[in-house]
Amino acid sequence: MNTFYRLAISFIIFEFFLISFPVWGQQRAFSPEIDQFIEKKLHHLIRVEDVDGFLEMAKNNPERLMEMQAEEQSRRLALGEAQGREVVVSDINLPESELHAVMNPQDSNHIVIGVMRQDPSSFTAPLTTPIYYTRDFGQSWEMSSFRGEFPGLGLWAGGGDPVLVYDSKGVIHYTWLVIDLNTGTFRATIGLYHMTSADGGENWDFQGVTDVSSDFDLLTFDGIDKFVDKQWMAVDDSEGNNHDNVYMAYVALEFDSTSVNYVMNVATKYADSMQFSDPVVINPEGFSFSQFASIDVDQNGRVHATFAGSKDSINFGMYHTYSEDGGQSFSRPRLISPFTLPDLTYIDPDFSIVGVQERLYACPHVITDHSEGQIHSGRIYCFWTANGVKSPRGLDLDIYYSFSDDGGLSWTPAFVLDSENVAGSHQYYSSINTTPSGRIVATYYDRQAGGDDRMTDYVLTQSDDGGISWTEPVVLTGASSDFSVIGSENGDFGIGEYNQTLVTDYQAIPIWADGRTNDGNINVYAAFAPFNEDFSVSVENWYNIGTNWEVGDMAPNPVSTGDWVRWDLRTKSNSALEVQWINQAGQRMGIAEKLQIQGGVQQPLSVRAPMVPGVYYLQMRSTDGIHVQKVVVQ
Repeated sequence: MNTFYRLAISFIIFEFFLISFPVWGQQRAFSPEIDQFIEKKLHHLIRVEDVDGFLEMAKNNPERLMEMQAEEQSRRLALGEAQGREVVVSDINLPESELHAVMNPQDSNHIVIGVMRQDPSSFTAPLTTPIYYTRDFGQSWEMSSFRGEFPGLGLWAGGGDPVLVYDSKGVIHYTWLVIDLNTGTFRATIGLYHMTSADGGENWDFQGVTDVSSDFDLLTFDGIDKFVDKQWMAVDDSEGNNHDNVYMAYVALEFDSTSVNYVMNVATKYADSMQFSDPVVINPEGFSFSQFASIDVDQNGRVHATFAGSKDSINFGMYHTYSEDGGQSFSRPRLISPFTLPDLTYIDPDFSIVGVQERLYACPHVITDHSEGQIHSGRIYCFWTANGVKSPRGLDLDIYYSFSDDGGLSWTPAFVLDSENVAGSHQYYSSINTTPSGRIVATYYDRQAGGDDRMTDYVLTQSDDGGISWTEPVVLTGASSDFSVIGSENGDFGIGEYNQTLVTDYQAIPIWADGRTNDGNINVYAAFAPFNEDFSVSVENWYNIGTNWEVGDMAPNPVSTGDWVRWDLRTKSNSALEVQWINQAGQRMGIAEKLQIQGGVQQPLSVRAPMVPGVYYLQMRSTDGIHVQKVVVQ
């Protein structure tokens, strides 16, 4: 049977049992609460928008369905997707979000990003996971050859949670959640899949599956025993005995007919192996809830894992545990801090966070300071999203954090990262990293600028004194996103749950997803923000990851008022380009210049600088994507 035909039929059956829940639920052995839990989890993993229409076509006109699938395959071949060539991907105009990124520790020019791309209206590819990579520090981006196919996989029906790490040998390890459907029996399994790349992200080899569920019937769920979810990884870059071990923390939600058991695990891929070990449980009996794992390794090789947990389903907290034997055993979890979060720790009908509420989570992350000779060297930080500690301090979400200087035995009281934020606004979903010299960089979504619960920016702040004080947040986004429409094109998935900020000693590279076009499309962006001598940060340029443009240096820079700024540009295809000056307030200056660009040819471009001195951003925009460069006018 044609592969695309089998894929489509599998999606029909899988989605049909979801929307037919009132009927098939009566046939199952689970309680209504467990039914609802499973249905909610699967709903977030697989979506086909027009299931009824698709099912009707499959029944009555399968020939036309096959024709449509062939047309889809031809379109993707024309774009180069199915052959893994260097291609422009942004003109597909599909939302991409929930991403992770990693930088080669031996060569910062090499950056790899894994994202989720969703097209709920597609009958053949509602979810794919493009992998982008650059070998020139973001000047150009290419897409890997990986398309979700490898030996032993039936039909990739859904998944998510991409996470990557680089080891010292230059090997990238990539794990993500996969629902694998058997096309003959229509029974499925869910597990954490692992693959590696030895060439900087261009090609990938499948390595295995960790903690796979039992196979289960898609109509009745008969035989299912667990879901795995929300893994996080870290590599040991110390000089100790466990150098190059890769650790993966995640939760396994095990259930029977009446209850759910949250088992927080850590699996280890030892340096001399390509397979993850059987997991070690890090939350002993007594936890009624555990989720949202994070993990890091300090400069001495001690493994630190954190998670959100509760022992009575009333009081919730952030917990920390550690391993000193390479992940073979872990200490008993210690409480870092209590926290409150609407819709998780309590219900408040007045709480609202537009575009995120359906998937709101605490987003905890642990990171360790690898610097030497600083007062904060070896410090462990934990950051999370909440609206209070022991009790809510209002309805606004904030970024909270705590740190430990004794290996996690004791922790400071929780701090609010931006305690001067505007009332009635949310700050949430932080990504944290530390430079080799110990500087902390924090990025997060911020709704202060819009003055409401819709318009959202992505911002950056930093600390050079171990988290005691922080710089004023710098807005990274060239335009705000309206989160009331952020999920309109990907089944209300929106931005997902993962972003990542990379660092060198001289620069921060935040990578995030936003929907600034405010039409439901979501793109992935990277900002390149050098650290200044006064410890401030300035955004030099940022990119839409999918552009695949080659942009030369803009010169002169600085430039005198009214003089010409010149640069070279090469695109992969013919483009109608708009060039626009933008001031530091985000306002457009004058009328955009419209240029026609011939694809595949390096073309010299030039525009006149503004007549008023200042710091500006020169924005290039086309159907392929966007590129913004900082220019000083004097």
